[in-house]
Amino acid sequence: MSQGVRGIRLTFDPATRSFVPVGKGLKRFVGQFIPPIPAAWFQVALRLPRKALAVGMIIRREAAMSRQASFALTGPMVKKWGIGPDTKLRALRALEAAGLIKLQIKPRHNPIVTIIEIEER
Repeated sequence: MSQGVRGIRLTFDPATRSFVPVGKGLKRFVGQFIPPIPAAWFQVALRLPRKALAVGMIIRREAAMSRQASFALTGPMVKKWGIGPDTKLRALRALEAAGLIKLQIKPRHNPIVTIIEIEER
C-alpha cells in the first residue's frame, strides 16, 4: 500500500456500484446527528424546560458543520427536526438564560447564536 492511500476513507456509492473516497467538510456528518458536546454544557442543558436540549444539540451540530462558534440559526435548520419558530425562540431564550449561548436578535432577521463553553463544575 502506498503512503498516499493510507489515510483515505472510502464509502460505497450505489450509483456507480463502487467504493469512492469520502469528501471533507459536510460529508463527514452524513449519518451522524450528535456532535461532541462537553459534559458540563450537556448537564446544564438537561435541566432546561421543553425542547431547549434538542435546540441546543441542533446548535452544536450546526456549529460543528460550519466550523464556527457563531452563526445564524435559520428556520429550516430546526424545522427539519420538528421544531417550530415559537419553540425555537423559547428554547434559545432558555439556553441564553442558562449561560450556554449568546444571542443577537434583530427584527426580521435570523438570530445569531454564539456558543459559550462552560467550565466543568
